Amino acid sequence: MYGIRPAAFGGRYQVWLDSLHPEDRYAAAESVRRAIEERTQWLHEFRINGPDGSIRWIAGCGRCFYDSAASPINMIGDAWMSRRG
Repeated sequence: MYGIRPAAFGGRYQVWLDSLHPEDRYAAAESVRRAIEERTQWLHEFRINGPDGSIRWIAGCGRCFYDSAASPINMIGDAWMSRRG
């Protein structure tokens, strides 16, 4: 879907954020921030830049996990091709 090998991602937030279309990065990052702060599920549609230059619409959802001090420690999620694209 993203056009990259799974091993190339590495599960890092910044790698994911860098794969987003520049016009969508701020809104997606704010959406993640709000979900973490409000302790709600994350759901957002955004465009990605494929390594071949293609632009694809993706829908993603995720949930954050917190430690005993209520600090965010990890977030997992899923993505699928959006009906927009």
